[in-house]
Amino acid sequence: MKQITLQVGRSPKVLRGAKKSRNIAPWQYRDQYLKEVLEELAANPAYIQAKEEGRAEKSCLLLMFEPVCDESWIAKEMALVEEVLPEAQVMLLTTMGKLSAENEVQVETTLSLLIFEKSEVRLFSYDCSDMSAEEAGNAFAMSLSPSERQKGVLMITSDVTLGPEGFIKRVLSSHPEVLFFGTQAGTEDILLDRSLTASKKGILKRGIICGEILSDCMEYMPVYNLGWKALGKKLTVTGSRKNGLLDEVDHKPALDVYKHYLGVEPNAYFFDNTSAFPLLIQNGVMPVARVALNYTDEGSMMFATEIPVGTQVSLSYAKTEYLLQESKDNAERMADFQPEALLLTACMNRRVFMGNEKACREEAYYANACREYHCVSGFGEILCTKDGGGQLNSSLLALGMRENAKDPEKEPCRIVDPDLTHQVQLVPLSDRLVTFLEASTEDLSSTVNDLERLAQYDPLTGLYNRHKMDQILSYELAKRRKEKDLSLLMFDIDTFKAVNDNWGREAGDEILRQLSATVKECIRDGDAFARWGGEEFLLLLTSAEIEQAYMVAERIRERVSSTVYEPCGHITISIGVTAVREGDSPRTIFVRADQALYDAKQKGRNCTSMR
Repeated sequence: MKQITLQVGRSPKVLRGAKKSRNIAPWQYRDQYLKEVLEELAANPAYIQAKEEGRAEKSCLLLMFEPVCDESWIAKEMALVEEVLPEAQVMLLTTMGKLSAENEVQVETTLSLLIFEKSEVRLFSYDCSDMSAEEAGNAFAMSLSPSERQKGVLMITSDVTLGPEGFIKRVLSSHPEVLFFGTQAGTEDILLDRSLTASKKGILKRGIICGEILSDCMEYMPVYNLGWKALGKKLTVTGSRKNGLLDEVDHKPALDVYKHYLGVEPNAYFFDNTSAFPLLIQNGVMPVARVALNYTDEGSMMFATEIPVGTQVSLSYAKTEYLLQESKDNAERMADFQPEALLLTACMNRRVFMGNEKACREEAYYANACREYHCVSGFGEILCTKDGGGQLNSSLLALGMRENAKDPEKEPCRIVDPDLTHQVQLVPLSDRLVTFLEASTEDLSSTVNDLERLAQYDPLTGLYNRHKMDQILSYELAKRRKEKDLSLLMFDIDTFKAVNDNWGREAGDEILRQLSATVKECIRDGDAFARWGGEEFLLLLTSAEIEQAYMVAERIRERVSSTVYEPCGHITISIGVTAVREGDSPRTIFVRADQALYDAKQKGRNCTSMR
């Protein structure tokens, strides 16, 4: 395949034309300039060959990225494309304007023509002004080709409230192998969403356009660059809406997150103050960032997609070095993949955070992989693979595509960036503060983990403690299991006092550790095993009726009695078994298990009794 990328404002013909009149802004010549660029694409030998072979309508896809959110102008653009490149299919989206006064953004129309040699592309357009994203996803799933030819889907959407995740989930429910890659269209003013998408079927204010790529040979390399890391404790979303409004976090107004942790008040600088600290969510194996776009007077925050109730989020932070290093490493991997076409979509928030020079440098790393790449910024990035993903923020995505085999003799790509080599130099104050926060967070996390372990585990045996077992049993009972499919074993060591008296307490502790190891060998990984106190133990068996639990108890009892324990030799245990009954509470089932254990003791020890 082949990719040709041109930018209208940077064509030599355009620059010459712009000099003809200093009093007229260059954009007023756009139709003339755009036509010249389209003619340049039409004259490309690969496009001419596709036309001559009669495959241009299926194998040529023109991607257009337009910074002006003007329907009348976009209509003119589409008419020009129809005139000059009538065979090509078209996907157009508007791009993101400035998020801060210092931002450099795309100011000219960019075109990237993909010409497939061995693959085909089918375009689907959905006007979601009268249907939901989920309904559109159902329609698209029914239209997809057989899975053996389905390799990937390029996706663009317009209207920030039309999150792509509902669409993607519906498609993946019946076609889990599909790879989605794309962009949510952007707008000139972040507070005034005028985003648009378009194809030859029309312009959509609230739409989804998908290009289904059909191929038996296409290889893809999706790359996800983030660089932000979790900071502080996890918080839980307790109030949100489908339109992207986040109302409550930990039962408090959502805005309190940034007020409490960053001292940020809701004002005209809200985005500037919070964009460097997006919320971080774990989606599959991928950490996903969410940037707050705005706020409401009621204390809610506006995001480009819904953050469902129950989602755990963390504030996050980054260093420019983290972002650049990750992108450089991934760009080297992409270059080694040897893509024939390369699509990039980058969150404008990275440019706000890093500054224009470093954001451009990050993008330029990928020029080592494919000179004809294009890069676009919108409200959100779209990547969904088997590892997770969906709608993303604060990321730089790259999708390499290749129809032909790699050149085995090509040297591996290594990118040199002097700023990423560790030299003795003055460390910026901001980096020193971030390093301090990072180290403090790690220390705090380690302390919290230690406290959690003390609160849940018995320090002597490593088993769950009494408190944790009570929690587990309460949880299992709350699931309203069928009667008798949850069983509890309570057991203790017979005449354990004699062990302590004859061999000492240290020997007694060692016996408890050895016994715990013996029992673990007899149970399933999902069974909950706890030290109840002293020499008493509890074992909770899920999906086990009392007869099955009795058999497990007997297997444990026999294994223990046949094992030699240092230093005292053989020991025995007595076991009480019971199963959950209707109306049981943790207390009632514990009491019944204890009574069953007492029955076993009364029978002469080293036996099992049921109640």
